[in-house]
Amino acid sequence: MASTIFVPASPGVQYIRKTADETVNNSTTVQNDNDLKITVAASEIWAIYLFILHNSSAVADFKIGFSDPGGGATLRWAAVSGSTPVALNAIASTENIAGAGADRKVDYAGVYVGGTAAGTLNFQWAQQTAEVSDTKVLANSYILAFKLA
Repeated sequence: MASTIFVPASPGVQYIRKTADETVNNSTTVQNDNDLKITVAASEIWAIYLFILHNSSAVADFKIGFSDPGGGATLRWAAVSGSTPVALNAIASTENIAGAGADRKVDYAGVYVGGTAAGTLNFQWAQQTAEVSDTKVLANSYILAFKLA
């Protein structure tokens, strides 16, 4: 069973590491990851870095996104790509990542601006195409979150 390790290095910093693999099979409905999430208060602003180790078949692919804690929150996020400009995703959007049937990594960064409600910003994922094969987010994937305001 996956578990979350939260190490409070200082106020306003959250480190969340996945300690065991998590599997989805034959489902395109994004589900909250069991571990990769941060707790946010109303009106807070967070810088977020997400490093995901995953494995998905070339047919199933891998779909990711984030939940909306509500209250008018926004999240602008995109793949980390060096100096190449990339389009930003909104809080409720998803992005498809090609599967390869082998362990791969993706990393994303974003800025979360809280609305009027406190809650949990969850990393979500599923298969892009339903297939009876395992799609996994692997142990040692992590989120680093730094409170900006």
